[in-house]
Amino acid sequence: MNNEQLIQNLRIRARIRSTATGRKSVEEGKPDRLIELLENAANTIESLDQAVEFWKEKYQRERRRVYEQAN
Repeated sequence: MNNEQLIQNLRIRARIRSTATGRKSVEEGKPDRLIELLENAANTIESLDQAVEFWKEKYQRERRRVYEQAN
């Protein structure tokens, strides 16, 4: 499973859980801690993926620049 699938699955699970009306937190009108954790996990993984891509691109640009200077 890749990160995109994981992110999607976490968000789907949070959505499914938020529609289940028989939960204690829903009956008490409280926020669901598990939904918050699922959404936070998906957001964190997505942010880390974006940071990795940013640094990969930056590394590749710098590597090309150094290579071009050497030749």
